[in-house]
Amino acid sequence: MTDGLPCPRCGGTSDLASWLDRADKRLAPAGCVRAACPRCEAEAHLALRSGEAAIGSLSPAPALFRPERRVNVADLAVNARFDLTAVALGARRWSFAN
Repeated sequence: MTDGLPCPRCGGTSDLASWLDRADKRLAPAGCVRAACPRCEAEAHLALRSGEAAIGSLSPAPALFRPERRVNVADLAVNARFDLTAVALGARRWSFAN
């Protein structure tokens, strides 16, 4: 399956690396990272685990991740610790702190 994820606002699909390039913060209580749509700049949230990514939004307090679409990503590796989420996609690397 492709790693394309659609923006919840504009519907435009972008690859996971493009979303991760525009992610800026880990939201530990919700188990996701915040990112901006590569096409329209709308805020979205990504839940990441090895082999799978999901895009969605947050519910009101308490903040809970609500997935809207999931994709399998074979070369996605995620290492989540209490203070940092480290993400590897092929040769690319990102890290997100609280």
